[in-house]
Amino acid sequence: MAAELRRLRGSADLSREHVSEQTGINEATLYRIETAKAKPQKRTLMALLNLYEVPAEQREYLFALLKDATKQGWLRPYHSELPEEYTAYISFENEAQSVRNYESLFLPGLLQDENYARALSSVAFFLPRPTTR
Repeated sequence: MAAELRRLRGSADLSREHVSEQTGINEATLYRIETAKAKPQKRTLMALLNLYEVPAEQREYLFALLKDATKQGWLRPYHSELPEEYTAYISFENEAQSVRNYESLFLPGLLQDENYARALSSVAFFLPRPTTR
């Protein structure tokens, strides 16, 4: 949501100062919302979307995001048991809308079966080359 609100403000060619003047939303609050450090209240989001002249379909999507932001993800009970770098990536899963993968030489990992993986591991260029001196 934060990235989308930043993008919408940029598309409207408005500075944070101008948004603050037009909506009464504090610049610091706007900064926290746009950097995902704070979740906007419903009325704040409505004021921003009105100012940015966002179409109804996109408004519905953003309000759905706001509603889902209060739900606890599946990772929450295990959050303290995982290293921080893993929790960040796993939490992105809730926000993802699509996943893309490109493999130029091999099948993507999720499509590999055991025989394919064994064949790959036996290929010579995966083995360390002997050093000659």
